[in-house]
Amino acid sequence: MWSRALAAGLGAVLLVGACTAAPAVVPASPSAVAVESIQPSEPAVVRPAPTLVPTLPPRPQPTSACTGRDPKAGVYDSGRLTLLNGCAIVSGTVTLVRHETDGDWHVQLQPDYGQDGVLGAKNITDLGGDLVVRIPCADPIALPAAIAACGSTRNALAIPKVGTHLTATGPLVRDTRNGWNAIQPLWGESLLDGPPPETPQAVLRTRALWARIRVQWPQIPPAVVSTGELPPGTAAQAALFPDGLSHVTMIPSADDHEIWHEAGHILHAVAMRARGRQAQLFTPADDVGVAFWAARGFPDNWSQHLVTGSWATLGYEALADAFAAVNLDDAERTETYGVPLDRGAMLAFFATLAATVPTASGTPAPSKSP
Repeated sequence: MWSRALAAGLGAVLLVGACTAAPAVVPASPSAVAVESIQPSEPAVVRPAPTLVPTLPPRPQPTSACTGRDPKAGVYDSGRLTLLNGCAIVSGTVTLVRHETDGDWHVQLQPDYGQDGVLGAKNITDLGGDLVVRIPCADPIALPAAIAACGSTRNALAIPKVGTHLTATGPLVRDTRNGWNAIQPLWGESLLDGPPPETPQAVLRTRALWARIRVQWPQIPPAVVSTGELPPGTAAQAALFPDGLSHVTMIPSADDHEIWHEAGHILHAVAMRARGRQAQLFTPADDVGVAFWAARGFPDNWSQHLVTGSWATLGYEALADAFAAVNLDDAERTETYGVPLDRGAMLAFFATLAATVPTASGTPAPSKSP
């Protein structure tokens, strides 16, 4: 028997997770796909068609360490950096320190649990979940452009050692050359007493499961995973940020089927994004949903199941749950209308859908065999 289900709402022009636990810093201007779960025993409610979700504001940050600072000072080729938050304060553990020819100390910081909202997709795929922290203008400087940017200024901050637990302060940017997020330049640092907070076992388990999901379906982006307070009856929520990073928030007892269900929502979202039609996700114009409904052999049509009396009969929930069921070889938890699940046919449907979507690395996705 099952005790939870999952339902999805739509975000706006850029798909993001509005329902993730609040990170230390929320990147600027996200919009969201939200996913929630309803107990099947609850009274039937009419769910309106998904609507635009307000932009998430940045989490308030102390500004004393940043007041009057120029985020471009000492940074050469600053045009490659997109400002996400003018004053980010992030705690974490130093995992790597190296000096580079441009005079920067390149530091990698593993954010403490609950602060990984500062990460982008490339931080996870390329850096193992680390945030880059750059300390500029440290001799020797071999790059002429960096010499010009630094002038006579030289860094006065202490260079941290690997294993140090500290707080880093500075502007949060996206390095468009490398694709990752960074605090650049570092304006302040302070050592922290004690070890970093422990990551919940449920989060570690879900991270591992999401990694296995991505091996089978590389079109599904990497995810930041957290536990948090969710609406009553909610097992998990999923979201897709503009840079392609997934966010998954779940309760500790969420099972594998529920996490695979969220992965189904994300695959649906990236497929629509690949078509340039994220604003039409979960609407009658959603050709992915229309094709799914026909392939699954359900009665009526997709558009008749976008506003419904129960979670179990919502079309987009059926799509995500079929994805979970065929991958786990278990039963759908949504309404089946008495139509048996043809696992081979539905796996072929999802494989065909995935073949139209770039992988998270940006290369064309290989075709999959059912």
